[in-house]
Amino acid sequence: MARLIIVAALLWLGWLFYRRLKRQRQPQPPTPSSGEAMVRCAYCHVHVSRHDALEDPHVNELSRHLPGERHWFCCQDHQARFISNGPRPRRRSP
Repeated sequence: MARLIIVAALLWLGWLFYRRLKRQRQPQPPTPSSGEAMVRCAYCHVHVSRHDALEDPHVNELSRHLPGERHWFCCQDHQARFISNGPRPRRRSP
């Protein structure tokens, strides 16, 4: 009877150890650090971190919007499209 209890305890400890190892091996999704500034892409309106966003001071001069307004972009393609076409219209949810 004592052997059965010892084997059960060892199996239970092994299972706990396996779960802890499995949890540590799973990649954690990147989370933005607290307080990181987010900006909206002027073309597609998606929010990106300010660190990853692109800003073009020349767009502000060519803009059809208020002078001095800052425009941020999520990628160079959207920056070029904004310069040539202006912002993409927002879609309304039904």
